[in-house]
Amino acid sequence: MHRTHMGVDQDYEKPPEIGRRCALADGWGGSMILTELQDILFGTPVPVYGQINLGVLKKDEVNVIVHGHEPLLPEILADVVHDPAIQEAAKSVGARRQPVGMCCSANEILMRHGIPVAGNFLQQELAIVTGAADAMVVDVQCEMQSLSR
Repeated sequence: MHRTHMGVDQDYEKPPEIGRRCALADGWGGSMILTELQDILFGTPVPVYGQINLGVLKKDEVNVIVHGHEPLLPEILADVVHDPAIQEAAKSVGARRQPVGMCCSANEILMRHGIPVAGNFLQQELAIVTGAADAMVVDVQCEMQSLSR
């Protein structure tokens, strides 16, 4: 769009070519490098059996949902829940398992830690209205803006 609107190039045949170049640069130059770096930092994912959907929220347990897109937040949360002091504190108030994921963060912690998935982007409000969610920890995107109200 910059090429055709800002006087850089008015050739009508160029946008598809430039679009393909951008897609390759972003997909292979950005996403592939990021995938490699995530695997180095957090470990290479392996196939795991997982539990998925709102049924992973248990009424008689402490349910913390990690939700968003940045892999650092769910990785830190997954590490923290393995700390013996945190486990003891959680057990004292009824927690018997790890947190659950939602949206893209859910995929990150499922494929690397086997942590259950509560749902996708569209289920975030449903997870809260179940009354079983004690907290939803979010990062940068795909959170419904009305949730804070």
